[in-house]
Amino acid sequence: MNSWFKVQNKSDTSAEISIHAEIGAWGVTAQDFDTELKSIPDTVTEINLSIHSPGGAVYDGLFIYNSLVGHPATVNVEILGLAASAASFIAMAGDHIEMPESAQMMIHNAWSVAAGNAEEMEATARFLRHIDNSIVSIYQQKTNLEEVVIRDFMAEEKWMDGAEAKELGFIHSTSKKEAAACTKDFARHFKNPPNMIQPRIEFKQLTDFTDYLRNSCNQSKGEAEKVFHEVKKLVRSNSESEMTLNTSNILTTLTGGI
Repeated sequence: MNSWFKVQNKSDTSAEISIHAEIGAWGVTAQDFDTELKSIPDTVTEINLSIHSPGGAVYDGLFIYNSLVGHPATVNVEILGLAASAASFIAMAGDHIEMPESAQMMIHNAWSVAAGNAEEMEATARFLRHIDNSIVSIYQQKTNLEEVVIRDFMAEEKWMDGAEAKELGFIHSTSKKEAAACTKDFARHFKNPPNMIQPRIEFKQLTDFTDYLRNSCNQSKGEAEKVFHEVKKLVRSNSESEMTLNTSNILTTLTGGI
């Protein structure tokens, strides 16, 4: 089954679960996860869960969290590169949680898309507040932070590296491992993604950038050259023959700073 998780029985007493992509119905359902989890032999006393995920569907995440919490085995969580949104509270199911110092965890308020009249919009808002309450409770049980602090973090879309996550109580330990690289698709989920997960475009020659603007952004030659010179100011590089441009800077220039 091609899914965003994988369960392997490593021995009679140990199993490994990997969640290395988005969470939700576009991979497998939470019920599928629960079925797989229940297929682990009763002799298993230790589950090693590795996470590298931008999150996804909140109810799938809550189901997975509760399934892990309810399992009799000890759950050891390793965050390889990113545990954001639903993936971050799934991580809280761990009896021990570890992540590299350079990895990232992110918590935020639940969000949704709604349409309808005022009553329907208000119902959606009540639903989201209910979901937020559940998520706050999960974080609070693990960290012992005050509720108001957690709510402030969620409202701002709080990003934490390993050191800060440990200091605040979201994890138990850090490692010196290199954080796993994030795919370019991860950044689209968030308001304020850190540089490590923002998509990047590499150009071997400066002229490649102008060609890219003309071919991909329907820019005229004059417009492309103007944007190129503006973006060039934003890029700090020791060499003009090989440079890496952050696409958020490109978009800022193209939209006039919006």
